[in-house]
Parts: sequence; C-alpha cells; structure tokens
Amino acid sequence: MSLEELVNQNYKYFSESDRAVWKYLSEHRPECENIAIKKMAQKCCVSHSAVMRFAQKLGFKGFAELKLYLKMDGQKVPVHNELKHICELYQNVMDSICEKTVTGFLKHLMPQNSTISLEKAWYRLPLKKSLNVFL
Repeated sequence: MSLEELVNQNYKYFSESDRAVWKYLSEHRPECENIAIKKMAQKCCVSHSAVMRFAQKLGFKGFAELKLYLKMDGQKVPVHNELKHICELYQNVMDSICEKTVTGFLKHLMPQNSTISLEKAWYRLPLKKSLNVFL
C-alpha cells in the first residue's frame, strides 16, 4: 500500500499537527527520506513528538520506519523481490567461498593427477591437532 493510501485511510483521525507534517512530507518527499526527526519537526513547526505520533497513526513503530517506507515506496520495488535478490547474492558468495576453500585445501594435500587416501592426507597436514569441516 502506498503512503498516500495510508494517509487517506487515516486522514479523518489527523490533528492539525498531523496535517502540517503530511503537507510538508508530501511537498518535500525526497528530502524527507533522509531528514532527522528534529529537523522535520522544525520544518513543520511542530514538536518532534507530533512527528512521531504522525508516523504511529499511519501504523509505523516510529519515524525511522516511516522514512524507510518512504524510500521503498519511492523506488516502487516490492520488498520481497529485493530481499530475495540479497539472499541469492549471499548464497552465491557463500558457495564461492566454500568451493575455493575446499578446492584450495584439497590441492594443498594432494599433488595434481594423483589419488590419496584420507588417512595419508591427514598425515600431510602441518597441524594434526584438529580438522574442522563446515558443510
């Protein structure tokens, strides 16, 4: 749901201070994505508590959550797609690290084009105290 839709649903419950915050926010949206709550309050001629109450009337925990919503709403990118993309990137990085680590470890233990038992490989390790394997 867009911010405008949230405001329309709750506008009848707005105080004069809430209307002042909404007027400033709607007219200066890009600036409000990164503004501090005290600065926002100054610009709207209201207290910082009034700005916080405005955010809460819209269903947010606080002003920081409202600003995050502003940024995401402005991008018009669904959050779940963004999160899915981040998870895929993370998985690719982890797979790459795992592959490089295991490959490097095995190359260190065994010369090219040779087979060696795990028991012999163990004795080739420089430190034989312990071996941690993460899967």
